[in-house]
Amino acid sequence: AELAPLVEELAIATAGRLQYIGEWHSHPAGVPARPSADDEGVFAHLVQYLDPAGIPHVMTICGEADTWFRAGWRERGHLEGSIDHDD
Repeated sequence: AELAPLVEELAIATAGRLQYIGEWHSHPAGVPARPSADDEGVFAHLVQYLDPAGIPHVMTICGEADTWFRAGWRERGHLEGSIDHDD
């Protein structure tokens, strides 16, 4: 509830150059850095609302052993992958 006004404030202050593009969070130790059903719902929401406006969208999940990401940008498609953390 507190995020929307802050994002709007940033967009106004930067003449629309800075926009909200996505979500990130971490998973606890032992839980893979992969999207849950809830995470998939959030990404679907990003696609529904940001894709038509041509705004890139991204979701990142940081885990104990790796970081997972998915990004999309309208006609450019989607990219998904993970980066292993070095010990």
